[in-house]
Amino acid sequence: MRVETEDGLHGWGEGFGFNLVATTKDAVDRLIGPACIGHDVGDIAGLQRLLLRRFHNFGRNGPVRYGISAIDIALWDIAGRRAGKPLHALLGSAGRGAARSRVPADACLLRYGEATAVAHNVAEAIRQGYRQIKLHEVDLACIRAARDAAPPEVPLMLDINCAWESAQDAIGFPPRRPVPERHVRCAPHHSDQPGRHPHGRHTVANEVATLAKVRDKHIASPGRGGSKWLSRNTAQAAV
Repeated sequence: MRVETEDGLHGWGEGFGFNLVATTKDAVDRLIGPACIGHDVGDIAGLQRLLLRRFHNFGRNGPVRYGISAIDIALWDIAGRRAGKPLHALLGSAGRGAARSRVPADACLLRYGEATAVAHNVAEAIRQGYRQIKLHEVDLACIRAARDAAPPEVPLMLDINCAWESAQDAIGFPPRRPVPERHVRCAPHHSDQPGRHPHGRHTVANEVATLAKVRDKHIASPGRGGSKWLSRNTAQAAV
């Protein structure tokens, strides 16, 4: 999406939407965008607070929140253009040492549900240079296919996307079998706040005890914005 200012600057933002991105666009066009008209584009935090409070009845996830995020991204783009600086400079990279020219990225794959499709897309991600793979599979054969398609040093991350109804479902998936420890790898995670997943059933505040039970059986904790972990049980059965 494109946001324009009265003095001729513009910025670009992007709104998420799964396969219903038109719904996010509709939320921006009819609800969020009109609420932004006339506000100071330099007060990014203030506008964010206003939008979140005004539209809190629409929930903490979904098209309205995605649209608000798109506005936020566009305003930061405008701020960088106005200052004539890259965004990392505005966010304070100068105080953290030399700016990095490269950052690691993972290939976040769709849920294909078919082993050959999983293997094909993992191999393609490796060909493109990715060295961390995130899966959304729930079928063990698909997870095995991913493990076989990636070099052993490339970690797999598994986001089960709310497929489990209980802690026992999570702990019991899949059946255990012995495997050399060198084959059990975990991806690095980027959060010291476990339980911060916007749509994971077992990471909401009132189910911290359930999450703790599951974490006891796993080798990594939830990552940035989602449950980015591959359980020891899953790793053992998938190799």
